[in-house]
Amino acid sequence: MVKILWKQIEHLDIETREVDQCLDLLHTTPNLKKCIVLISSSEPCQPHSPVQLLHLRSMIISDDPTYLFDTLLLPKLHEISIESWGTLWTSISQLTSLLSQCSFAKLSLQLTNPLFDDEMIQILQTCPSLVQLDLRWHASQCMTTSFFAQFAYHRDPENSTTQQLVPMLHTMNIDYSGMEFNIPDFANVIESRIISNSKGPASDDITGLQTVEICHRSPMPLHCFNSLILSQLRQLRETGLEIRFSQGGRNIL
Repeated sequence: MVKILWKQIEHLDIETREVDQCLDLLHTTPNLKKCIVLISSSEPCQPHSPVQLLHLRSMIISDDPTYLFDTLLLPKLHEISIESWGTLWTSISQLTSLLSQCSFAKLSLQLTNPLFDDEMIQILQTCPSLVQLDLRWHASQCMTTSFFAQFAYHRDPENSTTQQLVPMLHTMNIDYSGMEFNIPDFANVIESRIISNSKGPASDDITGLQTVEICHRSPMPLHCFNSLILSQLRQLRETGLEIRFSQGGRNIL
């Protein structure tokens, strides 16, 4: 009979378990560095004491993570990916509380039910150390005109006291099917946050964007896309930005 040394486990993949079972397993593995959790139910059947994972740096959660966020203490968490398929996700305050515990670098949201723009702003305000943001499937619907107004870098002196959102951000990966957000507005915002080899950094207080990929998920062929928009995106490369606009792995820029 094989004896499992739970305290020595550093990588754990929990497949399709109820939230109570997930938390019981996490309780027994205090030295985890990376874990994947697929939750089959989000409502616990019993109370749980806080689960402290002092070494966990990377986490992938599928389905509604609300109760996990209420229970986990993750001071070393470096990156998190949340995948929610058809579940109305409402744990914004729990997520911001979790992110405020740590120096966070990478956030990936893969959602069929998108967050509101103000909810996404609230999340980004909580993690100023973020360097990579991935918005997959319909998660990018949060990028409204109001979102862009706060996400852009403002060079105007009158706005110099405004706290810049995610000032260390250098990489974005965004899904687009034709309706999530306005690409010309997105291009203008990206341009405001770019490091330009010819003009110097956007600011000493902000790390300019270096890599952006827009993944086109619509069945519409990319060659049918508005040529003016494609031209605007291509011009961003002249500033030093590494930018891709792809479909099926093929970049047309």
